[in-house]
Amino acid sequence: MFTENREQRTENREQRTENREQRTENREQRTEKLNIFKSINKEKIFLSPLLEMMM
Repeated sequence: MFTENREQRTENREQRTENREQRTENREQRTEKLNIFKSINKEKIFLSPLLEMMM
């Protein structure tokens, strides 16, 4: 019984660690995507007046 509990706690701890790493990875990916969109929007804002002047 005692050994089973200890094994279960160890498994739980490992699972929490994996979950934490996954959340960190997901957060980094979201940040990367957000930065790409921000960059695209900056380009649009910059180019928009130029395009209007050309037309």
